Amino acid sequence: MRMSKAFLAILFIFSSLIPTAQAVDVPTTFSFQGSGYGHGVGLSQMGARSMALAGESSEQIIKYFYKDVAIEQKDDSKVLRVNIGHLLTSAKVSTATKASQLQIIQGDLGSESVVPVFSSADSISFSIIGSTVSPRITLGKSTQLLTRSKTFTIRWAGTRYLEGPDTVIAVNHSGLTQKYKYGQIQVKAVKSPAGYRIEMTNSVR
Repeated sequence: MRMSKAFLAILFIFSSLIPTAQAVDVPTTFSFQGSGYGHGVGLSQMGARSMALAGESSEQIIKYFYKDVAIEQKDDSKVLRVNIGHLLTSAKVSTATKASQLQIIQGDLGSESVVPVFSSADSISFSIIGSTVSPRITLGKSTQLLTRSKTFTIRWAGTRYLEGPDTVIAVNHSGLTQKYKYGQIQVKAVKSPAGYRIEMTNSVR
């Protein structure tokens, strides 16, 4: 089968457009550089977790990652107050821990002379009425309103303030739920540009 001169000319032009392969020397070594989002203080979180799961103590883990360190006892009697709810109109405190207790105290931290206590509550709800906080205790289908006050303190079982099983409480406000195991919570009415609102603060050692 004979090809036409025109076809041969097109084939020649097309083949001349294809670049010829060039030989490239393969490097004998490679170097990689990168970065991550770690805290940069030299402790592997996954490594520490693996050591803990293997039964290593916190002191053994610290001394593995940090050489020549001395672990000392520090005074833990200081109280740290952490704001957990800012300028709220309402909030609710509850627990799902079985056989637990919640305690509500009228007044500021340390003012325990007036103690309306309600144990084993399903939930304690707070709302702002005028310049005071109004608490409502719900146990099953029954509801009990307590006398309003400027300040209330909430304590729960399993802490230094109240004996009982280790308890985790849930604080719900603004559509969010936060859980706490330690401390005691102050619920206080404060004045704001929008009127009186609720501030919630957890006090922990």
